[in-house]
Amino acid sequence: MKPWDRFLSEINGQSQIFIIGPMAHAEVPASGATVYVDGGTAAEPASPAPFPVIRIGDGDSGAGLLDVTLPQDKDFSDLAFVLQSLPAHIDRVEMVGFLGGRRDHELMNFGEVHAFLKTRTRFTRVNFDDSVIAFVGGPLELEIEGLFSVLVFEESSVRLTGACKFPLQVPTLLAPASSRGLSNEGQGLIKCESSKPCFVFVP
Repeated sequence: MKPWDRFLSEINGQSQIFIIGPMAHAEVPASGATVYVDGGTAAEPASPAPFPVIRIGDGDSGAGLLDVTLPQDKDFSDLAFVLQSLPAHIDRVEMVGFLGGRRDHELMNFGEVHAFLKTRTRFTRVNFDDSVIAFVGGPLELEIEGLFSVLVFEESSVRLTGACKFPLQVPTLLAPASSRGLSNEGQGLIKCESSKPCFVFVP
């Protein structure tokens, strides 16, 4: 059995996965099945993990040992391959090391998560570090104290209620990357609902 197929078999039935990317330059403690993407291998702890682990990429952002080597001459990212290959039972994705660095890479990472969420048929949540939460199939409840922004990448019906300065009490059609969701202010529990994949930025 090929390494990637073996990994997918090992996580059969699990709902959560960790994906560690090339911007994670320090060890990242994970508590479940983990995919180290290319340069993300530098963040792998030295001691063996008690859960399934795989290293995958094309080798252009790190020199770590890879279990699965993707071709460098391709028209998709390493992250896109991983997300597109995740089984339907994965509904919680913890991503570390995909923010910062080149702006085009960061924007494409958001785009790939948006595309991934569009394929899910039940509530699915993706966390980027501790600063961006993406979801589909809401509602999503968050405890937010301070500034936050809501962003969609395609026209979506969004409702925002709870302890925030600028609620959307009725479902409101937001345009892609509209400033309508920019710089809101949270004062406690907030509920966000969206008809399409939605990103909440918490600076």
